[in-house]
Amino acid sequence: MRIAILGAGPSGMCAAHAASQCGHEVTIYDKSPDRSRRNSGIYYLHRDCDLKLDKVWFKQAIFGVHKGIYKGELAYNISEEQICKEYSKKVYGKVLKDISIKEVLYNEEDVAFNANQAVNRLWDLYGHKVAEVEIRNVSDVYSLFGYFDKVISTIPANIL
Repeated sequence: MRIAILGAGPSGMCAAHAASQCGHEVTIYDKSPDRSRRNSGIYYLHRDCDLKLDKVWFKQAIFGVHKGIYKGELAYNISEEQICKEYSKKVYGKVLKDISIKEVLYNEEDVAFNANQAVNRLWDLYGHKVAEVEIRNVSDVYSLFGYFDKVISTIPANIL
């Protein structure tokens, strides 16, 4: 299957990698495939995506537990039980009865993978498949459908 990927940022490169690993042929389109600015806004990955990435250990901080249901106002007199309830709804989509306040607020070190390294490795693997083309509107996308079986867009909707 031939797949066009719109955007050569971290999302586009991850999409290209996933499609390639499934045996698909990919071509990536970007208006300015400038490698030096492609790793802004991404810090850690939760998987190494078969890229043999270095592990990174970090302290996890849980933010937003007290907010959300309280419409942005910090609730100072909230019980530990309520914090756990709101956290589990926010993170897991349902109330977990066996989650403790220690797990919510005092999480120990977690392991992630180096995202900057991932971006560099993905560019090493797929940079030669990036074509410099500006997609200005949706009709530009439709013109790709004649050659490609699928089109994956990582371009923000407000730009299209």
